[in-house]
Amino acid sequence: MDQHIAKGPFGQNERGLRQQAPNSIHEPHKAKSKPFIKVKRRDGSVTTARGREAQTLAHLIEAGPAGDTSLGFSNAKWARRTSGYVFDLRKLGFDIQTHMEQVEVDTRVARYVLAVDFDVLETGGIQSSGGAS
Repeated sequence: MDQHIAKGPFGQNERGLRQQAPNSIHEPHKAKSKPFIKVKRRDGSVTTARGREAQTLAHLIEAGPAGDTSLGFSNAKWARRTSGYVFDLRKLGFDIQTHMEQVEVDTRVARYVLAVDFDVLETGGIQSSGGAS
């Protein structure tokens, strides 16, 4: 047996098996399911957005016709790549308009507005993202 292998409470035992720490959890790991929104378009096709894209879509639906700015999305703890999530939603066929707004003398932000041309069939794991700005 290799002499440099640590033995003791958190090393390997004499059979080469790693011992568990006394406070370790013995339950099997439960994988979280990603949030999702399943929608039916006017043409009858069904699309499902998952993960951050689903959360972004839910945020835009909640924001309504006024949409929300990238600053408003930043209030949501999960929103880090708003433009990327919007890009992915557009690839899924969602009509999202972008309007640039001046917020300070030298600062502009994007306002994203969703054209709702679908019915929401099912959602799961979506949490409210706070108010729109």
